[in-house]
Amino acid sequence: MKGVSETTKSLHKKLELMMESEKEIEKQKTQRSQIEEMELEQKKLQEEKIKKEIEELEALIAQENNILEKRSRAIRQYLADLVAPILTEAIIRTCKEIPDDPIGFLVIYSFFLVIE
Repeated sequence: MKGVSETTKSLHKKLELMMESEKEIEKQKTQRSQIEEMELEQKKLQEEKIKKEIEELEALIAQENNILEKRSRAIRQYLADLVAPILTEAIIRTCKEIPDDPIGFLVIYSFFLVIE
């Protein structure tokens, strides 16, 4: 009987070790799952932060473009009213005349247009 009792004890011991191993494996799975959830949450928070920063930058760019538009409006109007007509006429005249020195011709012709 002694042999059966020792075999039973040995089997119980092995069973206990297997159960402990299974518990440890389950504990590791749970820990791994928790770590993955934490990493996913952290990634989500980083993505939200980046999205917010992008939105802020886009708003800043839009604001700067609006300021630039307002500031450049006067100079564009000045160029359209006073410079463009003279240069346009001078360029047309240069194309008709086809001078040897087109830049010099543009300068002189533009100067005379301004004087008139």
